[in-house]
Amino acid sequence: MKKQFSGIIPSAFPCLVMIILLGYSYPSSYSAAFIQSPDDNPCVDGTIVIAEQVKALARLSVQQSTCGDFYSNVDLILENTSTQQITGYEVSQTKDYENIQGVKSSDIHDGVEINPGESVKVNFNGGFLGGYSYGKPVGLFKRDTYKISWIRFIDGSQWGQTPKTIQEPPPDHDLKLRDDQEAFVVAFQYENKTLSIMSCGEYGFGGPGLKIETKGCITQFTFDFRWRNDFSYHPRKQPEVTITIKAGDNLHGEFMFDTCAKAARGLIRNDDQNLILMNLSDTDTSGKRAYCSGPPDYK
Repeated sequence: MKKQFSGIIPSAFPCLVMIILLGYSYPSSYSAAFIQSPDDNPCVDGTIVIAEQVKALARLSVQQSTCGDFYSNVDLILENTSTQQITGYEVSQTKDYENIQGVKSSDIHDGVEINPGESVKVNFNGGFLGGYSYGKPVGLFKRDTYKISWIRFIDGSQWGQTPKTIQEPPPDHDLKLRDDQEAFVVAFQYENKTLSIMSCGEYGFGGPGLKIETKGCITQFTFDFRWRNDFSYHPRKQPEVTITIKAGDNLHGEFMFDTCAKAARGLIRNDDQNLILMNLSDTDTSGKRAYCSGPPDYK
């Protein structure tokens, strides 16, 4: 797991509705780091492309854009052209360079409220610091192509394909712990010793291998999860940081739940680099603090 430092512009991973991915992880939307230059210029015609999507029930347009040799910074406007409120959406970007084509990223939001006729701003910024990727030159930046990939409406209907990082939690979990400060959720199933880890808008994974130990009021959960695909994301409140989980990284989790005090603690870290992926502090049993939607849940 590694950190890269990028520009000062907020990145595209705000809060989603609950994420649970059981049994395997998914590759992330790619987001490369960059530092904005004072020499940035408006992007030339044909550099920023909006894919034509007549049936998308929403419309994308470019508000403003600047480009450098190896990166771009683009503000889009997503307008709800349907007759229903939009509660979730995914806007996708495909980035092309002279030597590398098809670099993909996504801006995924769930739990939003975009009424018919209303609009929201969607920002994409990224590129390659110094024009190199893993030591190889990417060539000059050539084109960004944007499209709407998914929309969820207030009645539960959807347009497009649901992002792989969005799934509803299983109804048969035995315990679900929600962070009272950040959008983190962990869910455990006792009988088959499986776990589901959700970080709202960032990552999700899960599967078997959960160890459960109970002594008095304290139940301890531990696990080790071997990550299967390279995955990058920007942590909430840290848009200048890119965290990359590499294929083969071991994620070690330790969670404690006090059934008497109704309080939980826990973290997930990368053993090799000692980077904390999740730090759970679940002490709010009043129901006042929601995780994207809904109060904390104890069983």
